[in-house]
Amino acid sequence: MMQQNPATVETWEPRWSQKNHRAFTQCFRFAFAVAVVLLLASLAIAPSVLAQNSASGWVNSGLAKYEKGDLDGAIADFNRAIGIDPKYAPAYNNRGAAKLIKGDLDGAIADFNRAIGINPKNALAYYNRGVGKGNKGDLEGAVADYNRAIEIDPNYALAYYNRGFAKLKKGDLDGAIADFNRAIEINPNNALAYYNRGVAKLKKGDLDEAIADFNRAIEIDPKNALAYYNRGNAFQAKGQFFQAVANLNRAIELNRNHEYAYLRLLIATWSDRGDASAAMDKLRNHVAANSSDEWVRTISKYYLGIGKLNEQAILAEARKGTDGKKVGERLCEAYYYLGVKRLVGGNRKGAVEYFTLSIDTDIKRFTEYDASKAMLRLMKEGKI
Repeated sequence: MMQQNPATVETWEPRWSQKNHRAFTQCFRFAFAVAVVLLLASLAIAPSVLAQNSASGWVNSGLAKYEKGDLDGAIADFNRAIGIDPKYAPAYNNRGAAKLIKGDLDGAIADFNRAIGINPKNALAYYNRGVGKGNKGDLEGAVADYNRAIEIDPNYALAYYNRGFAKLKKGDLDGAIADFNRAIEINPNNALAYYNRGVAKLKKGDLDEAIADFNRAIEIDPKNALAYYNRGNAFQAKGQFFQAVANLNRAIELNRNHEYAYLRLLIATWSDRGDASAAMDKLRNHVAANSSDEWVRTISKYYLGIGKLNEQAILAEARKGTDGKKVGERLCEAYYYLGVKRLVGGNRKGAVEYFTLSIDTDIKRFTEYDASKAMLRLMKEGKI
């Protein structure tokens, strides 16, 4: 007998890390929140006995190695299970999960294909294949696989969650919110579902509702730096700068390597018309002690007055390269941060020009796109 007792392994790669800040939410930046589900063989019999005689035994042995972080050893055991029984779907599913964690996306998808071929009603394999496709950037394919997993198991909370995430990356905010709603209905303690629903609401401009979701995410997971970061961004967009400062400080306490959080803290402090020396010192100390992505470091140095950087130099750096997509993304950020600097310097007309140019890049998945819109609104309302 096989036991479908899913063990959840979550890999979390925040997009707001310097290297990955620009890929999506991070729009409110978070990468594909991957939750790989392993299909466990029955653990009622000791793996050391079964491993000599059965495919399920080798799967159990592989799972034990997987839990210890020995992915290569786990894959070797899953290979042995397949050698004994080439039609043993759990071995393919688990081998695919291990390959997924190792970053072998094509190999993982091939294994999930095989598991599905053996058992077309294997919701776990459809789910995991969706994760693989999502990480390859095939969002349509990922959504299709999550759809199939949900058809087979209508209470599959992880499938709703990751389908919502894929929809969020596609810009389908209402669809994403609906899926996060369902994931929360099934599992009311899913902090990531509250967080990502908050992100979608923040993108829609529903600031109070977004803050409520970030509040709930933090209640469940008080060390969720992403939730503090984006709750700070939401307060900034509302013109509640003191609260923004407090949340961004907390985000930095929880993740001291997030350079964009230091920049946002400085902007919130400037917006609050407070003493920015402490925020400036934090950014300066961070830059002195830590390496970073070259692009965000260029912005930080400009804010700190390090080197002979001016607006033209920042824009020239943004336009480097032949990848039009990356150039557009950097310009979205550059115009926002330069616009803030103009605003702080008293050049309101020039700030409006740059915030407008940031919006004109149409990089809607970037937080700077939304932040530029918020700045224009706050200026019009006389809050900044």
